[in-house]
Amino acid sequence: MPPCIATALVFSGRTDPQWPLAESWGERLAALWQPLTPLKGEKPPSPTRLGYRGCRFECQGWSYTIYRTTVCRVRGEEVECRADPTHTIERELIGTAPPGLLPPGIVDL
Repeated sequence: MPPCIATALVFSGRTDPQWPLAESWGERLAALWQPLTPLKGEKPPSPTRLGYRGCRFECQGWSYTIYRTTVCRVRGEEVECRADPTHTIERELIGTAPPGLLPPGIVDL
């Protein structure tokens, strides 16, 4: 199975910073995902074109995209978005970035 990869979506015109994560983090993320409230008929917020546009985590066949208070999980054609008003998953994921990888102050949660 490919490694788990986290990405901070912070640049336009440059490669966004990525870092590997232990596969056990996929289990942690799934545990944080479960209690979140599903968005029913609500559209997730659209990121701005410049600056911080959220973060992404890919592991165990799932891709999670986190922006503001919404987390969307995708595998193939399956898409589900849930509300995360306290930014729990976003904070956890950004907190795993190696020191110095992310530009200072770019992620203001």
